[in-house]
Amino acid sequence: MKKIYMLACGVLVAATSVAQSAQQNFPPLKQFTKDQMTPLIAPRGEINLNELFRVVDILNEDFQQDGVALPEGWTTNEVATNPDGSMAGANTPAFELGDADDANNGGYWPVPDIPGNRFAGANDDDDPCDCVMLEAWIQMPELDFTDVSNAALSMDIFHDQGFGGGDAILEISTDMGDSWGVLIDAMNVDESVWQTIIVPLYDYSGESSVMLKITWTDNDVWASGFALDNVIVGELADYNLAAAKVLIGDWSLPEVQAGLWDYSMIPDEQVGELTATCVVNNNGFLDQVNATISGEVFEDGSSVGTFNSAYVNENLLSLTGDTMVVATGYTPVGGVGTEVMITVTTSSDSGDDDNSNDMASASYEITDDIYARDAGGAQAFIDPGSAYEFGNLFEFNEDQACGGLSVCAGGGSEDGAVFFGRVYEFEGFDENGDPMLNDIGYDTQEHVYNAGTEVTNVGDGVWIDLPFFEGAQTLEGGVTYLAVIVTLGGVDNIRTPVSGNNVWPASLLFDGEWGWTLSIPMVRLNMDASINVEDNATVEFAVEQNMPNPASDVTRFNYTLPTAAHVTLTITDITGKVVMTEDYGTQAAGNRVVQLSVAALNAGIYNYTLTAGNDTMTKQMIVK
Repeated sequence: MKKIYMLACGVLVAATSVAQSAQQNFPPLKQFTKDQMTPLIAPRGEINLNELFRVVDILNEDFQQDGVALPEGWTTNEVATNPDGSMAGANTPAFELGDADDANNGGYWPVPDIPGNRFAGANDDDDPCDCVMLEAWIQMPELDFTDVSNAALSMDIFHDQGFGGGDAILEISTDMGDSWGVLIDAMNVDESVWQTIIVPLYDYSGESSVMLKITWTDNDVWASGFALDNVIVGELADYNLAAAKVLIGDWSLPEVQAGLWDYSMIPDEQVGELTATCVVNNNGFLDQVNATISGEVFEDGSSVGTFNSAYVNENLLSLTGDTMVVATGYTPVGGVGTEVMITVTTSSDSGDDDNSNDMASASYEITDDIYARDAGGAQAFIDPGSAYEFGNLFEFNEDQACGGLSVCAGGGSEDGAVFFGRVYEFEGFDENGDPMLNDIGYDTQEHVYNAGTEVTNVGDGVWIDLPFFEGAQTLEGGVTYLAVIVTLGGVDNIRTPVSGNNVWPASLLFDGEWGWTLSIPMVRLNMDASINVEDNATVEFAVEQNMPNPASDVTRFNYTLPTAAHVTLTITDITGKVVMTEDYGTQAAGNRVVQLSVAALNAGIYNYTLTAGNDTMTKQMIVK
């Protein structure tokens, strides 16, 4: 899959920004570090080149030649290698040629690509790097625009900004490199796909010497890299309307609410009217008049009708994009096991010189029990390094009994680790972007992880069912829920597999504060009310050790209630003086996690006492 981005009026515009600009504040995006993520696997997929140009005789480079050296006329700077690497600190070219296997040879730069395709890349991960790549640049051959009227640059980039990597910029010179002007001061970032960047160069018509240079920085940290492919400079086609991306859901909603997000699997009882949003780009030299979309719906490959969008962009400017919604009003009827797909087609009154990019599709499967966002196969494993909660948002159209959660645990999880699932009511994001969550007491039974039989490896998914502590619970129509896996860290360390990528903040992670992730955790709702529920009579009141311990900011601990009870927490110092109290009210039976801020406490040793009805237990913690 590839995204299309345009440069218009000197500002780089992401195709999804049109929709997102109307949304309310979101929590911060979590950027995982190398020690929080296992080596990554790259998704494979075709990269379809768009026929953007009617004349291509200025520059056309696909980097398919053998070896690592750049093609003739292309230049790059040299960077210092890792002193402990195979080149012992010697200099090496910043950009070299390679393929996806070369890029991910070190395990942390999974460039998605088709087998055998080659590209130019600055790789800060593989030997002999960790290189010093504060400035890694690649310069194109000198170009002659003397007889060119509407030139544009098209290039594919993979820019994930992984592990703290920095921005990439595009510069231009018309005086043999003596001075440079900035065309793009920060290229778009996307960790999951190649992106096609289209840059108009109309202002440089008639120039006899045009030089273009891309510079990427690793921000002076160990980072991933920057890749470049399919660089074309030519004259744009007059009319070229393209469907860049389709997601099931309605991006025109004024705020985060039901109907916004897409799913890979939807239970039959939750299937609603099908709505899809398409990112539509005008890749042509001329404006498009009355641009719109239509969507054809298929159930198991059979068409059930074509539906037109009510929205028409009367004048879609050259090299700009828009998000268009088609609300079909149709509710799929195929039932369990049916694949529902919508294929969106662009059209306008202006016509199209290239029809190869007019269509894009999205789909989901209707299931009996499973509600899922993930793509099914693990791509990596996330471990923030401490206790955490990680899961996905699910919206409900109708009341339905739910048996619990289905989750995966990844390789590297501790054998014998204890974890459980939890479901919150999600009420949106507040003015600070924090999720508003209501703990409704829907916790699952604790599960003891078996590394011998339950390990999920890259590319697979071994699912573990977590039944609700008190049996099946009814999830209400008109409500959105957050389903999370709760891990306690330490000896109970669980690594959560991720699969697929988010466009919206639909996957939330708590590791001291809430944030959202581009990666989708393999955490699902399981509507099967017959998931085995163990005898709860053996459950006893328990309070676990806080983690982390010592703590300096936020610490957490788990406790278990055999029956519903009024719960309070008391913190005392070594003299017995009460320094903090918390009243949690009546809590339902099951597992709970206390999230406690100790930032206001002086360094020292404290006791924390949890009281639940007639039960009391005290543990000791250290504040540093």
